[in-house]
Amino acid sequence: MARAILVCGATGKQGGAVINHLVEQNADFEILAVTRDATSGSAQRLLKKSSKVHLVQGNLADPTALFKTAQDVASSPIWGVFSVQVPMGFGQGGGGELGQGKALVDASLKAGVKFFVYTSVERHGADNATNVPHFAHKHEIEQHLFNKSKGTDMEWAVLRPVAFMDNLTDNLFGRVFTTSWRMAVKEKPLQLIAVSDIGYFGAEAFLHPEKYKGRGVSLAGDDLTIEQFAVVFKRNTGNELPGTYRVLCWLIMTMVKDFGYMFKWFHDVGYDVDIAALRKEYPGLKDFETWLKAESEPTRQTQTENTSCIFNMSKLLTIFGATGNQGGSVVRAALADAVLSKEYRIRGITRDVSKPAAQALASKGVEVVSADMNSKTSLAEAIKGSHTVFFMTTPNFTGGASEEQAHGKNVADVAAETGVKHLIYSSLLHVTETTNGRLKHVVHFDDKAEVERYIRAKGIPSSFVLPGYFMSNFSALQMIRKGEDGVYNLAYPVSDKAKFPLIDTESDIGKYVVAAIRNESTLLGKQILAAEDYYTPTRTVAEFEQVTGKTARFVPVDAATYKSFFAGPMAAMADEMLENHLFIDEPGYYAGKDLKESQELLAGVGLKATTWKEFLEANKAAFP
Repeated sequence: MARAILVCGATGKQGGAVINHLVEQNADFEILAVTRDATSGSAQRLLKKSSKVHLVQGNLADPTALFKTAQDVASSPIWGVFSVQVPMGFGQGGGGELGQGKALVDASLKAGVKFFVYTSVERHGADNATNVPHFAHKHEIEQHLFNKSKGTDMEWAVLRPVAFMDNLTDNLFGRVFTTSWRMAVKEKPLQLIAVSDIGYFGAEAFLHPEKYKGRGVSLAGDDLTIEQFAVVFKRNTGNELPGTYRVLCWLIMTMVKDFGYMFKWFHDVGYDVDIAALRKEYPGLKDFETWLKAESEPTRQTQTENTSCIFNMSKLLTIFGATGNQGGSVVRAALADAVLSKEYRIRGITRDVSKPAAQALASKGVEVVSADMNSKTSLAEAIKGSHTVFFMTTPNFTGGASEEQAHGKNVADVAAETGVKHLIYSSLLHVTETTNGRLKHVVHFDDKAEVERYIRAKGIPSSFVLPGYFMSNFSALQMIRKGEDGVYNLAYPVSDKAKFPLIDTESDIGKYVVAAIRNESTLLGKQILAAEDYYTPTRTVAEFEQVTGKTARFVPVDAATYKSFFAGPMAAMADEMLENHLFIDEPGYYAGKDLKESQELLAGVGLKATTWKEFLEANKAAFP
């Protein structure tokens, strides 16, 4: 009967590499692949590798439950465990790396595991903890393994890899790593290892436990300065080594102590693996250039989900306002889309890269940069290399001159100069022209329409997403407001025939942009009406009542009454808001155009817009 091996991190780099080598060797093992989501694409791809692979959905935060689930899947007792934990404690639970690592050792002993392979980190042997927190955690997990297994039937092997070649990804982390290497390590060499070689030694330990038991194996395949690394990179790709802003790297090394201490250790101490001796043991050990040629291709099937090698020349999607309503929606939708997440890497532009929202994006693999829309130099740096760019401009609602046109034209100019292949702009109709001058104060519509006109005139390949009336207006701006009699009022200067094309901006703008990108060839030069459906005021309040259980009514008001709602600092926007709603009343927000084509566009890429009822269900608390 085949021995059962529990492989943690099966959809990650190291666990996945171990599985690959076991499968390639046609090893007589039952491979229990641990994943947090057995339905994910990366997990499902594991099943296609071999009939010997079985998925185990679980979490290292609860190893007891994990073993129970795994044993239910296995046809024999679990003989071996491959243990790997995520460093630096990003949302792991269960005590983070240290707690999880120790608990897995304990659970393995309790389950009668016979051979335990732990992947740690090279730090000059078993006894040197270092002052790098996640290195020290691995040292402590090793010591826990040694002490707890002493006198038991469980043998162990420890792998101690150096920095991964595969971690040099074309996202914020990869660019920060290469730039920090240049800044902090300077002319000193840094040792590197291909993750596939870690997988080789992990698999070999299970295949030949007598050879590896009680042994710590330090792993490295190359030893390069950053300049040598850059030369090899350019020789093989024809490109300069990607990097990012030094000030950003300095901030990260200062604020993320684990990261900063690690790079200081690289400079002050550094790895010291005997690569020549290791290559004698395994002649197939890869140096950087060999790995670059053999394993960095974007089509390589062993590449893990959501990981784009720095050498993967996939297209770049740059998104302005990445931490805002519209841009944030586009980032989320692009990351969630099965097609775009493989074809594009994402760069998010925001004003402050240090704020929590920006750092949250970075943790998802988004390259986060800042840009000033008043500066073409700043914009050129932010947009360079982009295939597709999504951007919006922000009104000031002062009733006077706006910067929207200047900002929009700056982005358009830079997009044209840098060769952007698809520019997607969040636009609107030109109210003054559509009404023949009857309504001439809706500046935020007209400015966007002028930017759209400018983009078209420059001949930039472009599409235009026209967002509907934000559902969030009803909550954030209290457009449905509780009256003194306890009834909620929707007071508008329109008739009940007015049709409001509603959209849940944060949830849905990104869906329309995803559809525009996936249908680029047919949507160049086209407008996309981004709204779920048309809602009259009566329908709006009726559905509000149905979902919230609160009494509501539509209250038509005259122009003077409506303008009186905008008092104090908001007085400057009174005329603009009034005419905005008069435009919705006649000739209509989209001038009477049907939404069917846009609805079908979403359906064509497997998406659906949020209904007003669904928005209300999710935001009941906004209407106390």
